[in-house]
Amino acid sequence: MKKGILICLLVVCFVAVIMGIIFRVILRDFSVEFEVVERIASPDGSYTAVAFLADGGATTSTSPQVSIVFGKDDFRKQTNKVFIGDRSDFIDIEWIDRKKLVIKHRVCEEDIFLQVIKKNKIDIAYVSVED
Repeated sequence: MKKGILICLLVVCFVAVIMGIIFRVILRDFSVEFEVVERIASPDGSYTAVAFLADGGATTSTSPQVSIVFGKDDFRKQTNKVFIGDRSDFIDIEWIDRKKLVIKHRVCEEDIFLQVIKKNKIDIAYVSVED
């Protein structure tokens, strides 16, 4: 009898954890606010680099992020992120030429979650700047 109750409790806990994960994944983009800092087209207009800050609310820190999208597409519709940091509200972008983008940030190395160095034949350089 006790073994059956223990198994039942474990199954209920497992299902609750799985449901929590699914709920968080489905609703994560609805609870995040995006503030576009810069939106700069490449010199030939093929791509647009979008630097933005993502804020998930009171329990999360500000996340500086950069996406590269085709032409003037909406950055939220695509998953073309090339930089994701945490715990900073500074992000700056600059096209050097049509195939080179420089991303300047104030994110500690341990708080960088994504840092792509090449995307769609675009070379991406990163510069960590001081406060």
